[in-house]
Formats: sequence, structure tokens, C-alpha cells
Amino acid sequence: MEVMSKTLIEVRNLTKLYNGGLGKPITALQDVNFSVAKEEFFTIIGPSGCGKSTLLNLIAGLDKPSSGEVLVNGVKINKPNPQLMAIMFQEHALYNWRTVLRNVEFGLEIRGVSKAERRTKALHYIRLVGLQGFEDKYPNQLSGGMKQRAALARALSLETDILLMDEPFGALDEQTRLLLGLELTRIWQETKKTIIFVTHSLSEAAFLSDRILVMSARPGRVKRIYNVDIRRPRDPNSDEVNHIKALIWNEIKDEALSMMKGG
Repeated sequence: MEVMSKTLIEVRNLTKLYNGGLGKPITALQDVNFSVAKEEFFTIIGPSGCGKSTLLNLIAGLDKPSSGEVLVNGVKINKPNPQLMAIMFQEHALYNWRTVLRNVEFGLEIRGVSKAERRTKALHYIRLVGLQGFEDKYPNQLSGGMKQRAALARALSLETDILLMDEPFGALDEQTRLLLGLELTRIWQETKKTIIFVTHSLSEAAFLSDRILVMSARPGRVKRIYNVDIRRPRDPNSDEVNHIKALIWNEIKDEALSMMKGG
């Protein structure tokens, strides 16, 4: 893996508390610190309930930290900035009454981009995710994997420097997840975006990432960050990928058991 050059995102001493009822706060995240380099594929993994999605929402500006800060290019994030970051969730969130083409155009339409320009961009990203020929189909005519491709095209069409992905393939079968992972790697290398990718999947983390942040059980902390020094293109069944999976599992299993036992 090439050495990452320029820090793009900095997470500093990030803590998030929620009201747990009866006046007792719940600490979702505590003193989280890490940075992400420009054009890096950075993955966050950890046991269920450790605060992965909370962390991604804080980076996106969709929620506010109790303390600490998120900086992008040295500027503090206080609210969502759709010019800078696009976000893709596990649920595709496509509009059933819009075709694939019009769904992909939606964010550009909100921005006020001209009809001709947004049509050109949308068609480009539909081709990029392999959905050419399905432009006039509606979401209920698509498979789960195709819906996620359409959602990815919509996120890419905004042409932000940063793409945040929260379990984007989590609802799909293993084969479809693997195929979309291959496609995502190709698209990431072509578009040179910075991606922060949240997953529960050891295989996805090991196969896709430049680096992997392993989170502790709640309250979520940075337990360890792994460099994935495996040349691309990668074989998801290679000894190198399986070695990374084993390392991650050894970090996570005790944390997961702790969560299951309630602490």
C-alpha cells in the first residue's frame, strides 16, 4: 500500500452521551481519536452497539458531539455539508415513484443543477455502477443489489470528495456483497474519493480497506487500527486477506462477548 500523504479528516477526543432515562446518561463514544488521509479507504468495524453508526453520523454532521470535534481540511464540522460529503445507508432510500435515472438525478436537482447537466452526470454514474439499460426502471423492478447500485450512483453523482457508507451492503446476500465490493473498489480507484466505510463484516473490512479501525464494546473507543498492506486487486480468499480477518476477529470477539453479557 502506498503511504498516505495528506490528512483530510481528523477526529479529536470525540465523546457522545445520550439520555438513558431516569437522568442517567449513556456514553456511546468516549475519547475517539483518529485521522483519515485523502483518497484513503478507511473502514470502521466493531461489535454491535459499539457506536459505529453514531460515529459516522458525527463525522457527517448529522449529530453533534458531547465533546471533541471533527475537522475536514482543518475546518470544524458543525452541520451536514452535502457539497463536501455524501452518505449512503444500508437502506437504499430510493423513491419508488422515480425511475433509476430520476433517483440518481435527485440530489443534483435539489442543488439546482440544470436538467441537461444533471442528466449527463446521472447517466455517467449509472454506467459507472453497471446499471446501463435500467435507467427507466422503477425500484420495485430491481433486485436488492441493483437498488444499492442505484443508491451508490446517486451518492457518486454529487461528486463530493468524501463518501460515507454505513453498512451499505449489509442487507444483501454474501455473493452480492462480494460482487458489489469488487465494483466499489474499482469505482473508488477510478474516482479517487476518500471513503469511510462502516461494516459488521470481517470479510468486507479485510478485502476492501487500506486501514481498519477496530472499536471496543460500548462505550466505543479506538481499540486498534490495522494497516492492510495487501496489493490490489485482491483475492477475497487469499491467505493475506484471511490473515487480516483473523487479526480483526481476535480483537473483536472478546468485545462482542462483553456486549452480549452486558458489560
